[in-house]
This record gives sequence, structure tokens and C-alpha cells, in this order.
Amino acid sequence: MRSRLVLVCGLVLSGGACGGTPAAIPDGDLAAITDGGIVSCTIVQFESGGQTATLCLEVPESGGQTLQQSCSPSAMGAPVDAGTVTFTNGPCSRADALGACRASVDGLLEDRWYYGSGGDSGTSVFGQTASDIQTLCTGMSEAYLSP
Repeated sequence: MRSRLVLVCGLVLSGGACGGTPAAIPDGDLAAITDGGIVSCTIVQFESGGQTATLCLEVPESGGQTLQQSCSPSAMGAPVDAGTVTFTNGPCSRADALGACRASVDGLLEDRWYYGSGGDSGTSVFGQTASDIQTLCTGMSEAYLSP
């Protein structure tokens, strides 16, 4: 199950293109950078032992229609019992966030927030820490955003 959450990288908006050059990707709040609203898609995946793994994709409102069409279990290729997928007119929650990777996908900024839910304090269900998420982002040539 871990690979599904980690590999969501850009799949929703680009059909699979990941990465970018961190120096060309601005830091800061997505709403302030894009001068508009934000929409998001939260994916909660059920894991063994009643734990959950959570990922949230966040894009400027201008990419909202594409994200909304992709924000469903069937569009993501997830089994019906895999968890929940929820579209929201607003940003991803920062509660329990370990950090985000920011990519520029077809000219649109996309933040993928990873969470510590389901694991020990400060870690994800997979034992990931904020440092692990930063390493993940760097490895994909994307900018890391702290919560």
C-alpha cells in the first residue's frame, strides 16, 4: 500500500509526469503565490490493524475541475474498500502534516501533503518522519514545504 500513496506524485493532474526543478518552484502558501483559491483532494487509505495512511493533493482553483474529476476511488484505480477520497473547495489540512512536496505539473503548481496519521507520534503509518518526506521530495527534484 505504501507505493500507491508515494507514487501519486503528479498522477492526478498530469497523467504521470513528476518532478521539476526545485529552484524554479516558489516556496510559500499556495493561495498567496497563485493569487486565488485552492482546491484539494484528500486520500485516506485503510491499512492493517485499523491504521490509516493519508495524502492530500492541493492545487490552485484554476486546476480544480481536473482535480475534481480525478478525485474519486475509481479514477485513482483504488479498490472500493481501500479508503476514502474527498474533494474540497479549500486547502489540505495542516493538522498532523509531516510536510509536502511541491511540483510544477504542466505549468500548474501542485502540493502533495503527507501526514503522520496512523503511526507513532510524529511519524506516518509507515514510520516516515518530516525528514523522510524532505528526502522524498529532494529525490523527485521537488521543493519540500514544512507544515
